[in-house]
Amino acid sequence: MASANISYQILEAAIEGLKYWEEDKYSVDDYLDTLLRDDDSIRKTVTSILFTYFRNKATIDEIIKSLTDILDPELRRVLQITLTQAYYQNGIAAESAANVAVEYTKYNFHLRHVGFINAVLRNALNINPVEFMNSLSKKYKKKIFPELTRRWNYTLGAESAK
Repeated sequence: MASANISYQILEAAIEGLKYWEEDKYSVDDYLDTLLRDDDSIRKTVTSILFTYFRNKATIDEIIKSLTDILDPELRRVLQITLTQAYYQNGIAAESAANVAVEYTKYNFHLRHVGFINAVLRNALNINPVEFMNSLSKKYKKKIFPELTRRWNYTLGAESAK
């Protein structure tokens, strides 16, 4: 039971970190340093999840987009973090990550969202992310996602991102 509680806390913290980054409230480093400074074990895991997500953002977001086209940003974050854990992390089994996400959804969203999150995650777990990306066109694979380009331009100046 204790590990389920920690898994829930990790999911919650990672979703919150992604939210802060998307809303430009904090950089990921600032979020991790400021809001998670008192719990080093959770901080390390959340750091790994968030940076793994950013490295694999295009794949994860395209898989989500292939499964659903209408998604509230908060529910999308649940899927993004859970799929990062399921596809790229070895600290939690993919099915367990999905179960934690369903529990998280049950307590933080309307009950109708629980079945939706469960269905999308179960379908996503049947997708191999490498095969999925290989099936996309070469033109798409060369495209850098707009959020990163925007942040590079902001941080480094427009000339640096060219």
